[in-house]
Amino acid sequence: MFCILTNCVLIALFLINIVQSDCNTSNLEFQIFKKGFRALLVDQQGIEKFEFHVEINKNVIENGQVTKKCGNYWVFEQKDVELKIGDTISYWAIFTKNKLGFIISKQSFIINEISDWEPLNCLKQADILPKVETSVCCQLYLNVSYRIVELAEENIQLQNENKILTELLQRDDYNARTLKVFGRYSLKIYSTAKSFVQSLIEDKLNLKDVKVVEAKTIPQDGVIFKVESSKDKVRVILAAQKGLDGSNYEINW
Repeated sequence: MFCILTNCVLIALFLINIVQSDCNTSNLEFQIFKKGFRALLVDQQGIEKFEFHVEINKNVIENGQVTKKCGNYWVFEQKDVELKIGDTISYWAIFTKNKLGFIISKQSFIINEISDWEPLNCLKQADILPKVETSVCCQLYLNVSYRIVELAEENIQLQNENKILTELLQRDDYNARTLKVFGRYSLKIYSTAKSFVQSLIEDKLNLKDVKVVEAKTIPQDGVIFKVESSKDKVRVILAAQKGLDGSNYEINW
């Protein structure tokens, strides 16, 4: 059992070293003050935790673990340490990103500049994000508005085209109201071709108010029939596309 645990520890350390080899300090920033210092890790998508360890002139001070970010940074602050030019800061850090642990290996630098303490202004840094979101929302709103106007114009054009087509159909009364249906029907149930078509329109197409004016049989198990108006003809055509799908009947116009 001890061997198994030892192997697991070795594997875990090996995996950590792989992650460590891909890390750098380009996103880590220091602010050195006369008393105290601040370490800031630039926030990135997926970062969940930042833990910072530090030594001042080889003296270990309290470790810091940050679980909340300030504005666009994950921050560790130490306010009780007095610093001067020439002091050496050694550090290493761990941060979690996308459920993976990353190590910034131990590094050090000599302080050559010190400034007065400046408090963090988290609100000022965080204000950048809402401005971007507002800009995106406004752009989306404008895009939707433009599209609504375009659709309204397209709808007017389609209405005009439909009006012209309706008028052209009405000039030819026969073609404007005539359709054909193909498919066998039982003469025992339907005594006439008209009763068959009327039943088909009402039951299969669910058009209770469309009336068949006349109907007669034609070759190839067909029936040619006429409805009351060109508008009714259009309704039958549209309803048949769905209502007769998968059935033994087909309507042609």
